[in-house]
Amino acid sequence: MIWLVALGVAFSNFKAIAYTATDAQTMVTSFNNAFYFTTNGNLGYFRNTTDGGTTWFWGRANQMEMLIDLYEQSSNTVYLTQFQQLYNGFVSDYGTDWIWNEFNDDIMWMVIACSRAYQYTANTTYRDVARSNFDSCYARAWSSDLGGGLWWKSPLNTSKNACVNGPAAIASYLIYQNYGDTNYLAKSETIYQWERATLVDTNTGRVYDSINISGTKDMTPITYNEGTFIGAANFLGYTNDAILAANYTKNSMGTGGQLPNYEEDSDLGGFNGIFIRWMVKFMNQRGLQSSYQLWLQQNANAAWNVRRSSDNLSWSKWWDQTPDDARFSFGCWGSVLIVNLVPPTQNPGGSVVFLNASDAANTSSFESGLNWAGGAAPLWTTHYVVAGSHTLRTPQDPAHHTFAGSSLTLSNGGVLAFKNTSGSRYVSIGTDLFLDGGEVANWAGNSALLGGKVTLQSGRREN
Repeated sequence: MIWLVALGVAFSNFKAIAYTATDAQTMVTSFNNAFYFTTNGNLGYFRNTTDGGTTWFWGRANQMEMLIDLYEQSSNTVYLTQFQQLYNGFVSDYGTDWIWNEFNDDIMWMVIACSRAYQYTANTTYRDVARSNFDSCYARAWSSDLGGGLWWKSPLNTSKNACVNGPAAIASYLIYQNYGDTNYLAKSETIYQWERATLVDTNTGRVYDSINISGTKDMTPITYNEGTFIGAANFLGYTNDAILAANYTKNSMGTGGQLPNYEEDSDLGGFNGIFIRWMVKFMNQRGLQSSYQLWLQQNANAAWNVRRSSDNLSWSKWWDQTPDDARFSFGCWGSVLIVNLVPPTQNPGGSVVFLNASDAANTSSFESGLNWAGGAAPLWTTHYVVAGSHTLRTPQDPAHHTFAGSSLTLSNGGVLAFKNTSGSRYVSIGTDLFLDGGEVANWAGNSALLGGKVTLQSGRREN
C-alpha cells in the first residue's frame, strides 16, 4: 500500500480502479481456467487450490450455486451445462443421500443449489433430491430444545447455529416454491422466527453465531449469517428485518464500508460471497439500489483491483493484493460473484459534467446534484470535472462517503475539500481521481483516508 501525506489527508491506492462489464466476464473465465475441470467427459469439479485437489461438500455446493447466480444475471445456458457436470461430479463423490454428513448446514447448501437449479432447468432430479435430503436433515436436526431451531451437527447436537438455520429457512422456502406444498412454507416461517427470536438483535440487525445446549450465546457476527438472514427475510416478506441486517453489515462490519478481510484457506473464505448473493437479490427485488448499490460497488471495485496480473484471480481479502502463490478456489469465488452481480462503476465512453459553482458552507455536491450541471447526483455513467477554482466539498458529517461518478477530475484550481467532522473517515473516489492542476485539501482539521486511484497529469505539480 502506497501512502502520500498532503495537507493532513492520507492517500491510499486501495481498491480504486473501477471494472467494466467486460471485466466481469474476465473474472469468470479466469476462475474457470484456474479451477474447473472435467473427467470421464461429464464429471465436473472445482479444484481446491490452483495446485489441485477438489473442493469439499459445502464449498462445492456454494460454487455450484454461483453458476445459478451467473445464469440469472446473464441467461447464458453455458452455466447450466456446467452445473449439470458439477452435479454429476458431486454425486460421484457423495451420492444422492447426504445424511451421512454430520454437518446439517452442509446439506442445506446443496439443497439450496439444487432447488435453484431446478427453477431454471425444470430437471426434476434436482428438485427431488433437494426435497429428499431436506426432509432427512430436518427430521434429525429440528428439536424443541432451546425453543426450537435446528442443531448444527448431528448426532452431536450441542449447539444451534445461524449457519444452519438461515440456509434451512431459505431451503424450505425454495422447496415450497418448487412443489407448492405449504407445509414447507410453514417450516420456513417457523425456522426463521426461531432464528430471529433467538439469534438476532432486533434493535441493531446483528445476527449471532449460535446458542449452545446450556443456553449460552456466541454473539459473533459474520457476513455469512447476515446474508442468509437477509435472504430468508426477503423470501418471507420481512423487509424491515432484512434492511436492519443489511444496514448493520454496511455500517458496523468491516472498515469504511468495505466488507471484512476474511482468510481464504478456511470456511471464512466464502463468507462475503454468500452475503453478496443474498444482499444483491434483496436490493434488486425491493428496489433499494439508492441505499446499497454504491456501497456494493465500492466492494466490487476492491475485489477487482486486488486481482493478480498473472491470471486475474482475486482472493477474499479485498484490502490486500492477491499473492502469487497457490490460491484456494473457495477464497476466490466471492470476487467472481460480486463483480458479476453488482453493476459496474466504470463507463469509459460516458459524458462529462462540470461543477457550475462552488459548494457553499454547510453544503455538498459530493453525493447530490446541488451544483453539477444538469442538477443530477453523480452516477457511474458520467465523468465529473471540478475546475476554474470551484470547490467540491464532502458532506460535513462524521460518516464515510463514496463518490459515485465514473471519474472525478480536479483541474485548473479545482478543489476537493474534506469537511468530515470526525477523524479517520474514509472518502472513496470509487473509480479514478485525476489531479490536473487541482487540489485535495483538508478544510476540517480531522484526519481522513482517501481511497482511490490518483493520477497526476503529466507536467503538473500538485498540492
